[in-house]
Amino acid sequence: MRLRTSLGLVCGFALVLSAAYAGQPPAQPGKAQPATTTNLYPPTLYQMSDVSKSLKLTPEQVNNLNKITEQTQARYRDDYGKLGSLTDAERFARAQELNQKYYTDWNKGARDVFNDTQRTRYQQLAYQYGGFNTLYTQTCRSN
Repeated sequence: MRLRTSLGLVCGFALVLSAAYAGQPPAQPGKAQPATTTNLYPPTLYQMSDVSKSLKLTPEQVNNLNKITEQTQARYRDDYGKLGSLTDAERFARAQELNQKYYTDWNKGARDVFNDTQRTRYQQLAYQYGGFNTLYTQTCRSN
């Protein structure tokens, strides 16, 4: 069952990535690319219905997590908006840095919303959803 869930998350992530980059012109090395209209912020896993159900989130918890997400996105809006003016290499490095800071701040706020079991499971799901990226950044740690 866990294997099927993990495979489903990986396939879903691959579909999301392929859909996000479909139809975009190839990047030109060393040249800044215009910002895309896709969501710049890290994914909000708790908003996925299967994740919400598996965590057994109450409507109040979802509302509180939505508020935390909105506040965190507002805090980082300008920084993410500037990514479009960078070269590919600069954008990648800066996005990794921003994502780590974003996750750290979001997790600080969410710490008081999740119970211990939910927090542990959410971190597991975030690691799975992050794929190989989680091996090289600490996007899912809670502070």
